[in-house]
Amino acid sequence: MAIGTTLTFVATLTGSLAAQQNPAKNPPTQTNPTVTGTTTKGADSETFVRTAAQADMAEVALGRLAQSKAQAPAVRDFAQRMIDDHSKNEQQLRDVAKNKSVTWPDQVSAHQHQTESTLSGLQGAAFDRAFMNAMVADHTSAVSEFQQATKSADPDVKAYASKTLPVLEEHLKMAKQVQKEVSSGAGGK
Repeated sequence: MAIGTTLTFVATLTGSLAAQQNPAKNPPTQTNPTVTGTTTKGADSETFVRTAAQADMAEVALGRLAQSKAQAPAVRDFAQRMIDDHSKNEQQLRDVAKNKSVTWPDQVSAHQHQTESTLSGLQGAAFDRAFMNAMVADHTSAVSEFQQATKSADPDVKAYASKTLPVLEEHLKMAKQVQKEVSSGAGGK
């Protein structure tokens, strides 16, 4: 997952699950918490690096979960892409963290752990829909956050964000397509 998206991910997932259980009582809600972009050096850069690190770790973990729980081949393929790309992103970010003497987080955030736990309780098509809904929300927010980070005064953060942004934009495009497939039942079995 990317910066500032955990709350959006959880809120979207929770809203999606509630709507699936009782659509009349629980209409879908849109949440989009605003997280300040990284535009200065120092603490903002450190926060960006740590949060991005946790996001990559969470994305890999959720990708692995989807590999084992997804029903649709398109979802499993997307999950593998998340594992591959976010593992690569994480390695590149480790170099930035090392250059900045930023302590690497040893676990995902509590919200990211909660998200994984929530998804773990789902199976089949319900898992596919919830996972892809969350991935669309996550990557929409991530693209926005990384666009802000490309304006950072910190040259290392700016370079990392500029290099990573196209990957996240591609993830968003793919996530929307797979979301559409699983929502229409065309994701395959």
